[in-house]
Amino acid sequence: MMSWLLRPLFAAVLLLCHAPMRAVEAPAQNAVENFRERVEAARRLSVSKPPQGVRELRWNELSPPGWSPGRFLQQLDIGKVGDMEPRGIRAQEQIRLEWDNAPSVSFTDDAPVRLTGFPILLDPGEGLSKAILLVPYYGACIHKPAPPANQMVLVVLKNGLPRNLASLPIWVTGRIYATRTDTQHGKVAYTITEGSWAKYPYEKYPMPQYIPLR
Repeated sequence: MMSWLLRPLFAAVLLLCHAPMRAVEAPAQNAVENFRERVEAARRLSVSKPPQGVRELRWNELSPPGWSPGRFLQQLDIGKVGDMEPRGIRAQEQIRLEWDNAPSVSFTDDAPVRLTGFPILLDPGEGLSKAILLVPYYGACIHKPAPPANQMVLVVLKNGLPRNLASLPIWVTGRIYATRTDTQHGKVAYTITEGSWAKYPYEKYPMPQYIPLR
């Protein structure tokens, strides 16, 4: 039986990697991915485009080819860890270390980008929030571990974000840099300084297709 200590961890891992409970044949998996791509292409045609000179950025572009968190998790074999086993605690430490060291990519053109995600407020208190983490899916930092470093972006906002929007998707626009920062949610591989935000029109359009890292 899986340890109670690892249940939140395993839930987050499944959300991140869509880890199948049994082997899935490659043709079926390819069909699902092709369907996702068609849905995403249709969404991009319907939703308003970024301002001129701003590039739409997708979350998977933030992870270099070849880095496979799914393969790392399979090697750990965390699904077979028993209740309160020391190996379970060590597995959490190994995952956090791997996630913190997730490799980043460099952006050489210095052009601003627009990224869709969910904000996590970093500055306490009341009033507008000027510092947020942007993550690819809702609830990403509720369970442990948080997403890998290359799937979180530290954003310093010019226009502060109202705190009642913390659970809603937003667009963030700005220049992104591969700058690694420590936060209470783990290491973050990217920073957007002087960013601006806008509410994503989720009532009218679906969210971008997030294809979890494998």
